[in-house]
Amino acid sequence: MHRQDYITYHDPKGHDAQSRDIQFLTREELWKAHTLSLKYVALLERKKGLKRLFDKLGTEDELLRRMLFRHPISQADVRDDADALADLDAEGLSGPATEAKKAVRYKKALRESRYERAKSTNINHLSKELSSKNPRKAIEAAKFILSTDIGRDPLLKKHVRQLFRNHGVVTVAPTESGIHKINELHPYFIMAAEQELLVNVQVHLSPQTDRDIKTELINMFKSDDPSDESAQWNELREEILMFAIEHMLLPDAARWAKNYLKDEAEEYVAQKCADELEFVSQCCPAQHSPPFRPNHLFDGEIPSVVAVSNGAGDPKRDSVFVIFMDRQGRFRDHMKLDNLRDPDPRQAFSEFLKSRKPDVIVVGGFSASTYRLLGDVKTVSGELSERMKSEMQNAQGELTAEAISRLNFPVIVARDDTARLNQQGKRAEDEFGELPPLGRYCVALARYVQSPLNEYAAAASDLTAISFHPDQQFLPRETLQLYLERALVNIVNAVGVDINRAVNDHYYQCLLQYVCGLGPRKAQKLIKSINANPHIVRTLSLRNELITENLVTKNIFYNCAGFLRIKQDDLRPNRNIDPDILDDTRIHPEDYDVARKMAADAQELDEEDLAGQLPSQVVSDLLAAEGGHGASKLDDLNLDDFADELCRLMAQKKRLTLYQIRSELQNPYQEIRAKFEPLTPEQMFDLWTGENEATLSQGAIIPVKITRVRDRGLAVRLDSGIEGFIDQNYMVDEGTPDMSKFPVGSTTQAIVMEIHKDRFSVELNSQPKVVEAGATYRKKVETDQYFDIAQMEIDKDRVESKKKPGNRRTQRIIKHPNFHNFNAGQAEQHLANLQRGDCVIRPSSRGTDHLAVTWKVDTGIYQHIDVLELDKPNELSLGRILKIGGRYSYSDLDELIVSHVRAMARKVEEMIQHEKYKGSYDDMSNKNSPMQTWNVKVSPGAYELHGTQAGDMLSLCNAFKTQYTARAAAATAAGHGGRSEIYGRQTPSLAPNGRTPIHGGRTPMLTNRTPLVGSRTPLVTPRYPGSTPQYPPLPPAGQTYQQPVPPGYPIPPPQPPPQGWNAATPSYPPAGAPVPPPPQGYSKYMNPPPPVPPNQSSGCVPLSAFFLISVPNSQLTAADLFSIFVDCCNVDWAPPRQGYV
Repeated sequence: MHRQDYITYHDPKGHDAQSRDIQFLTREELWKAHTLSLKYVALLERKKGLKRLFDKLGTEDELLRRMLFRHPISQADVRDDADALADLDAEGLSGPATEAKKAVRYKKALRESRYERAKSTNINHLSKELSSKNPRKAIEAAKFILSTDIGRDPLLKKHVRQLFRNHGVVTVAPTESGIHKINELHPYFIMAAEQELLVNVQVHLSPQTDRDIKTELINMFKSDDPSDESAQWNELREEILMFAIEHMLLPDAARWAKNYLKDEAEEYVAQKCADELEFVSQCCPAQHSPPFRPNHLFDGEIPSVVAVSNGAGDPKRDSVFVIFMDRQGRFRDHMKLDNLRDPDPRQAFSEFLKSRKPDVIVVGGFSASTYRLLGDVKTVSGELSERMKSEMQNAQGELTAEAISRLNFPVIVARDDTARLNQQGKRAEDEFGELPPLGRYCVALARYVQSPLNEYAAAASDLTAISFHPDQQFLPRETLQLYLERALVNIVNAVGVDINRAVNDHYYQCLLQYVCGLGPRKAQKLIKSINANPHIVRTLSLRNELITENLVTKNIFYNCAGFLRIKQDDLRPNRNIDPDILDDTRIHPEDYDVARKMAADAQELDEEDLAGQLPSQVVSDLLAAEGGHGASKLDDLNLDDFADELCRLMAQKKRLTLYQIRSELQNPYQEIRAKFEPLTPEQMFDLWTGENEATLSQGAIIPVKITRVRDRGLAVRLDSGIEGFIDQNYMVDEGTPDMSKFPVGSTTQAIVMEIHKDRFSVELNSQPKVVEAGATYRKKVETDQYFDIAQMEIDKDRVESKKKPGNRRTQRIIKHPNFHNFNAGQAEQHLANLQRGDCVIRPSSRGTDHLAVTWKVDTGIYQHIDVLELDKPNELSLGRILKIGGRYSYSDLDELIVSHVRAMARKVEEMIQHEKYKGSYDDMSNKNSPMQTWNVKVSPGAYELHGTQAGDMLSLCNAFKTQYTARAAAATAAGHGGRSEIYGRQTPSLAPNGRTPIHGGRTPMLTNRTPLVGSRTPLVTPRYPGSTPQYPPLPPAGQTYQQPVPPGYPIPPPQPPPQGWNAATPSYPPAGAPVPPPPQGYSKYMNPPPPVPPNQSSGCVPLSAFFLISVPNSQLTAADLFSIFVDCCNVDWAPPRQGYV
């Protein structure tokens, strides 16, 4: 680690080196600080934005200023400050913010909350002056404002969050579904179970802490005045505080605590995954391990490998694939064999090993049959080794130990998670497209043996597909990827990267992106720059060339130079650059002068002795002295005094650096990784069978297939391919078993008695009594000390009570072809593929005196009708009178279907046959986009029912009213669609300056402001352009009604007012009077508009004056009602796509 002295304290009084050096920060803590620094920068930028907004508002709120200008502590604090600033901005403060709002051309569509609506009214002043007398409704609004202000106070929220962190309690209770599904063997994970609706998770304060915080806040706000009036105000204050605590402070803190625990758990599991990756990747190539290291290999060299695999091990489908990788990691040869048991394939494999002479043989596979392949490979390689030793002894006599070691072929088994991932990966397919998937698996397996670190680094983003922890599946992919990359960064920088090899070896090049200071983009740019530089010729001679040739910047150089290795033996001799031996060490370039000084002092050389030499020549001489053991002279140096001198003269801490330099000079780039450890028999068993303690253990009951009947018992096979045996003494309860009752190929249940992982076999017991007794076996989980056993018993009793026959609902049986014992969802699913108008009669959840009728209105639309049964002979019989809605009565189900369901279905058919009907929303795709999203969605030329809920009359009126308002507005510069020549039939957002109304907002008016709650109905404007949104007064009695129109507009002939019209008091005809015919030029469902009352603003008239919704002494059907809107609005319409009528 570079500059490690700055995070380590040296105590000169310590007894040994370990006690003298106290490390302040570990590597994991440095990563944590790095993560927190990134979060801090993000919070700081957000804080600056809040400060700029605060300055624009021009407020004098000193408390908010202090909170904004304090250092950010957490993301929650910054979020609280943003909420407080948003509340302040919502009050409409004067100053620069007001001017900024005026400069905004388009107002952002927002969804007002109850708090924002209350703050925008005079109630806000009431909340500040509680002494004024106002109605109770105003008091409730003021209370809500105060409660919200208290609940959003950043200091209070922070205090409550701290209480949750110190005294929070997590309560996990199963749901109804969880009671049935969760048992002792269930894989219980709180967050995952909550997502599956199996449990309810609540985070709350302990009872005592909850009482304390409520008492504390109430005492702070209470008045000490003993008067009755003060007592009443205290009750009001307490009510406000309790609402703020229960509905705002505690829920907000509970959400924070829940997310905090979730983040901590994710970080813990991610760190465990990173630790596992770091453990399996920081091992040397296989040749460094003593049992497999040939004596002719040197440190740093990788072994040549032969990889063998039979895939899934099926002799009918899978062959044996063999590949050979040389010591440079290059694919050289391969062969394919049917098996290794027949003489010819064995001879071919033996010749392959003899010609290639691999340093290591690795075996892999996907099933338990790989264990047999491992035995075959060991047999063939052992026979070949003995034969070669015999031949050499006959030719040369007695062999040395080194010669014997060269004739051995070590056979090992290694992890194959990267190989399984690689066989179907795109990277391997691009590199070895000529090989089948099993061949690519063998290549990756051989590469893992040569360098586990390189193989994991090559996986890159696919690393998340490898399992490192049982709970890894619950982590976000981005979080897991981040921690796995950190693990690779740790190992890669500890090992170092040969920069020249990375330039010329694409596979090895993947390590470069994990070097400190680099990354995927910078690493690729560095490689391209080296290849494109004509002075380097694809080979760096010095680390300093990274700077002198402008390959990297200064900061990147200082970060990465100490981890990039330049091997001296690989340099080209024809370059006019003298290499530096220190470039082949882990010493950082900024410490080269210190290393040279140490080498000179070890050889007792002065500056005069070094004159004229290359800078690092003194280091080369030291390492070459005494037959390569000259570096031992460095042990004679007093490095502590040297460190003190450097600190005094240069103000640099270098004590640990000096010790690291000495170690590196004595053993340049010494291998610091752990030895390669082959898999143990237990690990092989788990790898090839997929079994573990949870699936296969003593006492587990498993199904087995009989493969052979023997004299002593039965040979069986498990589903995972493991061989098993059932002794004849454990086949039946009593007596001698009849082998004819156990045919080959049949399956029987057996209980595991013993597992032999080294032989891949198990011993079983199939005695019926033993298996039946073992069925009660459960792997009990230790009961948590906080587990609520009493509540568990209550839940069990409740579940059992529901299972009792007396508590079950009796299923009704009615002899009718349309009756089914369905619920609502099943009924809809049953009718989905049937015709429109078909129905299902089913039991009702309201009791045995009710029935439910579900009929299909249209595709995805169903109506559920409640039918009350009267005059029932008994509880389960069908009532003689069937009543719907308290109005319509029928004598039997057939009459109900014909007279009610079919009648409504015919009305639907009439609507569908109407010329304005559109079969689907796609049929209206040529129309403009909807103006609004109400229960009825209105387009400039069409309307459709919203799918989620049928619109009521008020929604219909508001929707149609908006269409005419928008058409009149099209005459202005900001037309919103209509039939004008300029902007007619345009989507609002496409018209100049046009705006779409806010989703869910109130009906727009023609004024510049949004009407208040309870305001008058907005104006229904004329549809022709250029007219004033205002209606003229009614003509005197006896005169014709005329309405001013623009030039060129078709004027109907004058008509007298309809019979029954009262000019003084407009009204509908009296009850019993015939409905007068409409005057010519008007719709038959439209009356002349009444005059505008004096107290009403210009152009505001009730919509009921235009739409005759109710006609006395007559009945309008549903089809008539739809015709009214179709004729009056002259629009198209489409049926709802989903929902209920």
